[in-house]
Amino acid sequence: MSNDFSHEEVERILTAKVHLRQKFTGSVIPTWLTFAPLDQMFVTGGAIASLLQLEDPNDYDVYCKNKIDLFSFVDILTRDFKENVADINQMYREFVDQDGKMITENAITMDNKISFIRVSVGEPKDVRKTFDYTHCLPYYDIVQNKLYISREQYGACVSKVLVVNNASMIKRYREEKFLERGYIKC
Repeated sequence: MSNDFSHEEVERILTAKVHLRQKFTGSVIPTWLTFAPLDQMFVTGGAIASLLQLEDPNDYDVYCKNKIDLFSFVDILTRDFKENVADINQMYREFVDQDGKMITENAITMDNKISFIRVSVGEPKDVRKTFDYTHCLPYYDIVQNKLYISREQYGACVSKVLVVNNASMIKRYREEKFLERGYIKC
């Protein structure tokens, strides 16, 4: 399938990319983000789909390429910047209550909606193999300021179609969440 995008599609992709760049390296970023090993991190998941749909993302899932950098950074966040960790949101199914903060076994979520994913570490190609749906596959390299997206991924994002990427990873509550947001099964 061709990866050629129309002018309108390119504009939408560039708008999403600008938003992501501002979120992570803009002129006004939180102090705690300066401690992040951004050269080892990438953004992927539903946030990019939301941006392409011209919607505000619920959160921004950030993955790290190696455990040492991730664990060191999470230690800094929980030790020195706990006041910047988001308060518990009951919509999340599995959480570990640490003083009412969004510090779970899966992720630590900051008050600006950036979630650092703890359960999956690795290169983008490996991490994304575990994703349930295709619209979650585009990823953004923060330091290189590159948004990686295929034609199929773009189509799934903007048309809100649930295209299965890994059937073994589909959870009923996630499917229901996407259906409530206007996605359709293909």
